[in-house]
Amino acid sequence: IVYNCGAGNVTVNLAAGTSTTVGPFPVGSSCTVTEPVLPTPPDNWTFGVPQISGSPATIVEGDAAAAVAVSVTNSITQDTGYLKISKIFDPLTSGFTGTFAIVYNCGAGNVTVNLAAGTSTTVGPFPAGSSCTVTEPVLPTPPTGWTFGTPVIVGSPATIVKGDAAAAVAVSVTNTIIRNQGTIIVDKVTIPSGSLASFEFNPSWSDANFFLQDASTPHQVVLGTGAY
Repeated sequence: IVYNCGAGNVTVNLAAGTSTTVGPFPVGSSCTVTEPVLPTPPDNWTFGVPQISGSPATIVEGDAAAAVAVSVTNSITQDTGYLKISKIFDPLTSGFTGTFAIVYNCGAGNVTVNLAAGTSTTVGPFPAGSSCTVTEPVLPTPPTGWTFGTPVIVGSPATIVKGDAAAAVAVSVTNTIIRNQGTIIVDKVTIPSGSLASFEFNPSWSDANFFLQDASTPHQVVLGTGAY
């Protein structure tokens, strides 16, 4: 705390709840009290603007017990920030248009948000320094013949930093989906065996025909599940 009663600035250091009485000064002197430099706050906390009551003070006659009073009040607040969760998903030709249940926990328990492909949500505020985990424990039901891959989560756990929603710490959750597959094997057998004839096949899964002879290597193809 800096006071000036006409003879220049003088600094006194006070802890919370303490006071100091200075002087004597000539009666009628004007004393200003300021706090130009704040101490370094603890991590993730910020001091507010000091509130000074009674300055400038005019000195009146009396002993130290009758000193003119000035008070300097400081406040401190915990810094806060936000978490942004983004969903990345390419449905391919699956036709899936549903949402995914994303679970985040920033210290106060699990919270679920439902996000569709290409969307995001920003949540908070949370105390700066908080650790936020993001998971996707339960996948939605995929379309028939398709299977979701294991979610890939980037940025979790996330440490909250001071800032507004625009400065949110980012976490992305990426899902994939694949077509279930099976194998069709076409084998040509003639009775009696030994035929040298070449037989043409017109498959429903392709525009290209293929040919087989008796006892030739079977035609094999891997396809997505379904009827052909």
